[in-house]
Amino acid sequence: MEIVIIISIIVVILGIISLVVVTTCDKFRENIIRLNEAEASIDAALNKRFDLLKKSVEFIDKEVNKGKTAEEEKIKVMHTIAEIRSKNLSKFEFDTSLYDAIDEFKNYSDDHIELKKNNDFVKIEVNLIESESEIVALKKYYNDISKEYNSLVSKFPANIIAFFKKYKKKEYFSERETKKNILDELKA
Repeated sequence: MEIVIIISIIVVILGIISLVVVTTCDKFRENIIRLNEAEASIDAALNKRFDLLKKSVEFIDKEVNKGKTAEEEKIKVMHTIAEIRSKNLSKFEFDTSLYDAIDEFKNYSDDHIELKKNNDFVKIEVNLIESESEIVALKKYYNDISKEYNSLVSKFPANIIAFFKKYKKKEYFSERETKKNILDELKA
């Protein structure tokens, strides 16, 4: 009789442990899927932003310079854009590089008021500004999911599963850079 009780207790304990493991694994899978979706959305938004910058340089070359020797500022913007694509950057480095290129683009457009008179150029500029709000929202969403995921990775008993499955903490997008860029755009 005592053996039956001991076996029953062991079965119940194993059942509870199995339930905790399955539930925790499901939480990890859900977070990983959400992180991958957020990363894909951020990549798409960053690529859209890169394409807008590339289009702006092509526009500047076509409309402003019209065969003239390229100006130093334009060369700097083009160099930054070419440099971004030539490197195999992480999404975090790509994001930072795009901000640098946008700063150079803004400096160039501020120095050349005649660009602001062209509707096509203004559309590019507006699209760049709109893409910023989209990227900020996507980064916040990504950081929220990363926080939840990182919490799972570090808390017991999920940390045991994370150790065996080799799950590592995820990086956050820098909020400092995001806030700086929002403030710069509001000032403009």
